[in-house]
Amino acid sequence: RGDCEDYALEKRQALVNAGIPASALYFAVGYSRETGRHAVLVVSTNQGDYVLDNMTSEIKPWFETDYLWISRQVAGDPTIWARAARG
Repeated sequence: RGDCEDYALEKRQALVNAGIPASALYFAVGYSRETGRHAVLVVSTNQGDYVLDNMTSEIKPWFETDYLWISRQVAGDPTIWARAARG
């Protein structure tokens, strides 16, 4: 139970506990008509960045989602957020 930020935080912790490097995970905020403003966890791989979204069981590349991207954490410094390229 919780909102999208809670799900993303829990998912991040579970993946770090499973051995995924924290540096490969970042949070992003997007907007869609269905969800409004929505936070997701993104995993960066050598095959691209994939969105882990609690609103769907599908794992998609960021550019194949229905979100208009607003902002994301900057790689290497999770305290800095940058305006995201629109998807």
